[in-house]
Parts: sequence; structure tokens; C-alpha cells
Amino acid sequence: MTDRAYPAGIRFIREVDGVGQLDVDLSRALRRPGSEQDIALRPGDRIIIPEYQPSVRIDGAVNSPGSVLWEPGKGLDYYIGAAGGVSQNGNRSRASVRHANGKTETQQGGFLFFAGRTPTPTPGSVVSVPTKPDRPPRDNISLIAAIATMLAGTATVIVVLIKL
Repeated sequence: MTDRAYPAGIRFIREVDGVGQLDVDLSRALRRPGSEQDIALRPGDRIIIPEYQPSVRIDGAVNSPGSVLWEPGKGLDYYIGAAGGVSQNGNRSRASVRHANGKTETQQGGFLFFAGRTPTPTPGSVVSVPTKPDRPPRDNISLIAAIATMLAGTATVIVVLIKL
């Protein structure tokens, strides 16, 4: 590998038997030959090691999509904020991070006392903020008519009860 290679971004693809992409820790495989990460190559296997990209791309429903230099220790909120924040139709709670190795992690909301899981962008990753699903517009006239009908019915019952 050259000094520009990014071993953490390795994509190991085994097309035999429809296996597909395998998660491999290349650094550990090179440090510990014979370990479970040191996978024997087969005909048709593909190994793709990307060049190190010191940036994170932010796209989707953000106000200013683009790329930002990767900062160690910075989380998802930092990168979304650097892209101008979530747009009005953006769904922050379902943001995802696709890492350089192709693995994708999606924001998971917490419940009650349990904290959610927030993926952390790494060099060369892409942060995507999806749009909220379209909701049909509310029919306010029908809503007001239903409320008025309920109020009229309630008033009628009250008048009848008072006259008794």
C-alpha cells in the first residue's frame, strides 16, 4: 500500500456463492497473520482500498450540502451543522453515515431512559439526511365542522337537561 491508502476503508467483496461484501479489519489482518481477519483469497475476490479522504460529505435534506474537513472526535451534529443544519423538510432522527468501507449506520432514537445510537462520521464518509415523508394536507373545514357538530350536540343535551 502507498502512504495515501486508507486501510480502514477496505472493501472486500467475495462474489463466489453470493457472499457479497465482508467486513475485514485489514490493519489487524496485517498485524496478526493467521487471525480470523486474515482471510484466504479465492478466485473472483475483489479488494478495494480507497485513497485517504480527509473530509466528510453531507447531503440530502440539509441547507447547504457539501464537504467538510474531518475533525477527530466530532459527531454527527457537528457535520450536519456545518452543512447549515437540517432543512425544513429534513428528518434528522433518521440521518445515516455511509463509511468509506461501504458500511452504513443509521441514527437510532432512544426510548424512555434508553439512549439512542448516533453514528460517528469517519474520514471519507457520507452523511445523509433524508426528507420527512409527505403527509396529506389536513382538511381544516371538515375538522371545524365536526367540532361545531359536537358542540351543538353537547349544547342541545345541556338545554334539554336544564329544562327537565
